[in-house]
Amino acid sequence: MGAHPIIGIAPGCYDTFHAGHVELLNIAKSRCDKLIVAINSDRSVSRMKGTRRPVNSLATRAYMLQSLRCVDEVRIFDTEEELRQIIMETGATMIFKGADYKGRPVTGSDIARVEIIDTKFKSSTAGELSKVSGIWS
Repeated sequence: MGAHPIIGIAPGCYDTFHAGHVELLNIAKSRCDKLIVAINSDRSVSRMKGTRRPVNSLATRAYMLQSLRCVDEVRIFDTEEELRQIIMETGATMIFKGADYKGRPVTGSDIARVEIIDTKFKSSTAGELSKVSGIWS
């Protein structure tokens, strides 16, 4: 019997999809056999980021992520408990987060190993939005 595949998960909003997201997901995929992207529901994004977010609907965000070669599966969650459930159900042993999570608590860190990925592209959704309007935060 061969080795078990390494399953990784990259949870996040992925609201305005940018180069930092693409880089993070490509690096994450290079470190696991199967990459699952868990995306926050629209309601969850609004709770975390404010009523003007998300900019892109859940259907749009899921479609873009599913279109990437490095993404094997997309899951949706509304609460941190649902994210924990996805981590357990999928058997993920790695959780990938961007450098902005260094030193911050990560949901599921008691279930799977957290790997912080520092990307060359220093993009963020708030940063991208501030280029077109000073009202986004």
